Amino acid sequence: MSEKTEQAVQRFIDDISILDQLSELNDDLNFFEITGIQNKETKHSNFLAWLFDKNASHQLDGEVTRRFIQKVFIHNNGSENEISKAFHDFAGLENYEVKREWKHIDLFLVSCTTQTAVAIENKIFAKESEHQLSDYKRVLEREYKYYKKVYIFLTLNGEPPSDPDNWLIADYRMIYDAIAESLKANPNIPPKAIMIIESYLLFLRRHYIMNKNDGLVKKARKIYKDYKTALDFIFESRDIIADVREYLEEWLVKNGSKHGLHYDKKFSSKGYLRFTSDFVEAEFPRTKTMDDAWKTGYRFMYELIIDGNGVDWVATISDKDDKKIKLILEHFRSIDPQFSAGSRWTYLRDRKPILTKNDFDEDNLENVIDEKMLAVVKEIKHFEEPLKNVFDK
Repeated sequence: MSEKTEQAVQRFIDDISILDQLSELNDDLNFFEITGIQNKETKHSNFLAWLFDKNASHQLDGEVTRRFIQKVFIHNNGSENEISKAFHDFAGLENYEVKREWKHIDLFLVSCTTQTAVAIENKIFAKESEHQLSDYKRVLEREYKYYKKVYIFLTLNGEPPSDPDNWLIADYRMIYDAIAESLKANPNIPPKAIMIIESYLLFLRRHYIMNKNDGLVKKARKIYKDYKTALDFIFESRDIIADVREYLEEWLVKNGSKHGLHYDKKFSSKGYLRFTSDFVEAEFPRTKTMDDAWKTGYRFMYELIIDGNGVDWVATISDKDDKKIKLILEHFRSIDPQFSAGSRWTYLRDRKPILTKNDFDEDNLENVIDEKMLAVVKEIKHFEEPLKNVFDK
């Protein structure tokens, strides 16, 4: 740290008056700031599931659900009569259920009594995956054939879905307004619930729905102008590596199975995320001996190696005395005579970067990771194809 920067940071720390100016911008009870929820769809979906649940501890009943769905229908040119007829009973019933990640759908609301099902796909910054919405629609058509079905595509600013004929457009302004109106209409809910919900509303206002004339924006700009050097230093000192790892792990948990990948966090570490594939599970199932180099029971694993320079992916084997492992080693030696096995583990291919250090500075990191991991899935399938023939000989 230069002397100029050090002085700037100290001036920022010593300025007690700044605490008053930051009180609204930096609420120390704002749990959503602490968790770094900004670009993390999973955490937003978890909180929305809580708000939509009429039996949850917030005691808002079905208020948020009803108001949100009404706003969605109005925005998509539905009449008030249609809205009331379709969802008045749904939001008021005791037995509608809210599910998270049912069949990979972010939020799923279902009422057996009225035979109504609502699928909500939540996209903050990540792009819609190919065929994702049509796949979800097919699932609901199969599983809830005779139900009244509604499909909602929720994005930050109301982006159009790939299937506009079936999916309704929704944005986070509708979420904000539905929550704020519900809170105003129910002032006697538990104080702790009020605190949490108001914290979320403030978070949405700060990060998603403020315009340039908002008072908070003007206040933030003045503070940044006065303390630019100190604030730049604080921002640059954040632990971006931990954020990258968390995004990657969330992707594997949420998307791995539908792409034929198998992830269990107990096999990973701070700098390594390890997973297998359908092919690996079939040909190299986990053993009970745990005599591999990782002590996991696996002899073949894919690894994402995370460090300050970026993220690489590799295919790694252990237990070179295993019969099938020997066949794979012979296959790679036939391609490259210089190929040799390591004493504990062996990379079957050179480390290939999927994210560089420059990608870590992307504002839309989650979207970048989604794109890169889909590319890794394709590369893994291409990598495994010739290996399948090794065992057929």
